[in-house]
Amino acid sequence: MRRYLQLALLGFCLLLLPGCGSRKELNEIGIVIATGLDGSKGNYRITTQTIVPSAMFNGTGGSSGAGSSLGVYVLTTQGKTIREALLQSTLTNPRQLYFSHNNVLIIGKETANEGISELVDRYLRNLDTRETVKVLVAEPSAQEILETLMPPEKLPGKALEELLDKEKTWAPYYTDTSMYDLALKLSSESGGVGVPEIKLEGSSTEVMKSQEAFKTTAPPARLTLSGLSLFQGERRVGSLNQRESLAVSWLLNQVKRDTVSFASSQEGDEQEESGQEGNKQRKAMSAYKVTSARVKVTPVKTEDGFRLKVKAKVAGELNESDSMEDISSLSGIRHLEEQIEREITDDLNLGWKAIQKQQVDVLGVADQIHRKYPKDWQKLKPMWREQFAQMKMEVQVKASIKRPGLIVQSFHKLQEQIHHGQNRD
Repeated sequence: MRRYLQLALLGFCLLLLPGCGSRKELNEIGIVIATGLDGSKGNYRITTQTIVPSAMFNGTGGSSGAGSSLGVYVLTTQGKTIREALLQSTLTNPRQLYFSHNNVLIIGKETANEGISELVDRYLRNLDTRETVKVLVAEPSAQEILETLMPPEKLPGKALEELLDKEKTWAPYYTDTSMYDLALKLSSESGGVGVPEIKLEGSSTEVMKSQEAFKTTAPPARLTLSGLSLFQGERRVGSLNQRESLAVSWLLNQVKRDTVSFASSQEGDEQEESGQEGNKQRKAMSAYKVTSARVKVTPVKTEDGFRLKVKAKVAGELNESDSMEDISSLSGIRHLEEQIEREITDDLNLGWKAIQKQQVDVLGVADQIHRKYPKDWQKLKPMWREQFAQMKMEVQVKASIKRPGLIVQSFHKLQEQIHHGQNRD
């Protein structure tokens, strides 16, 4: 009898357990992998890029069964608010949008210039959005970017995410700005942040919106990371080009891998074989692969105010060399290291001058002063942007060549030694 009572109690408990009443089948949802925002306040346009599951089993992302389809479907809707624009998609899309796999958010330049406070508010307020989504600024519109394919990848949204990966061998931008980072820095004392820019370059851009993009080995247009948008508060106030963006990446300690190309003018007896004695300047080009880098930016208080002290420690390998230096000697290696240090120093100064000109403290110098010198910060805060534009910077770079490569001397120097030796014989 006791056993029957236990079984009855167990059955009753099982009835109280929650089931799968709120489940959604895969054929009922549209998996969003990228989102775009265009327009202005009171007139927003939301563009979503969703996966087409039936096309994912094809070799080219083109044909599937009797018909043909691409790997993604792009839908643009309009509304007075971001939420209203999203709800408009239910009138034309039979599937419910599912944002858990949305990893890229693209903001049109018009929207970025006007302000993104409503966008940030939505991402921080709602459970169906992710603060880890990566943010980009599009020129001219997010809709155009999301409608563009990126051969040979089937999923352009996923390809954009990979394009921003920090672990790439060459990282020319302050990459991987998430919505969380954006909100955190815009609400900080400095109020400045950099967001990567993307644009469509080339001719015949309409071809990149159809299957024709997969039928050529050299697409007539492509999506390209073009620079860095600078935000002050909620608004975009300026931008940096590629080289300036890389320099800011160095200052932000975001560069983990990079290639530094440097040149040096060296003296050589190029006219020795003609019997004339004289020196001729020769420009040698070399490439230095950065394998590790650490940059520390510290504001220092002085009698005249504050100055910025930058210390950079870089290690890497010599990938290419056309130098006549004796790389087998410590003095020759040190001479190359000094050239690398000068090149990196120039880049750091370039990035500093670029953000000073825009008066946007993307380095968070204001936050460091606020933490370390709170009383001084209260005096500086009302006129911080002007003070930031006048601040001096001191740079110290220490570069080391860990590996010179498989050959000690440059191939050019080996040739010179062989030919000069033959001439003397």
